[in-house]
Amino acid sequence: MSALITQGQWAASIGGAQKIVDMCDDDLDGTADPAVVSAVLEEASDFVQEYAVAAGGALIAGGLTASMRRRVAFVAAYYAASRRPEYRDANGNPAYKVEYDTAVAELKAWSSRVRSVSTDPVSTAPEILSDESRGW
Repeated sequence: MSALITQGQWAASIGGAQKIVDMCDDDLDGTADPAVVSAVLEEASDFVQEYAVAAGGALIAGGLTASMRRRVAFVAAYYAASRRPEYRDANGNPAYKVEYDTAVAELKAWSSRVRSVSTDPVSTAPEILSDESRGW
């Protein structure tokens, strides 16, 4: 599967390109390694796409809502940070764990159809039954 977001969209969501460099510069040349970035974005995209399939749809790169781009970005950040033991907290959790957990909870709610995304059709409230509609 190809990535649902670009490196630029990822950087915009997590607070800048330098954070991606910090997590994805394996050869220490001061730039994010393209192969690492590509692999992380594809893994995160595939993970999020699995929830989309469970929800009965499919996500398309370039067609994501801003919220869905954020979810993919934070899953990718969590995956990338997981590669760096030096970024783990006192409990051994990688950076972006809170954001990852939030994204996963939102994806679970969406795929179980408890939560909608902004591109879903607008729902309407049930009609209030009048005496006339009840036949009284």
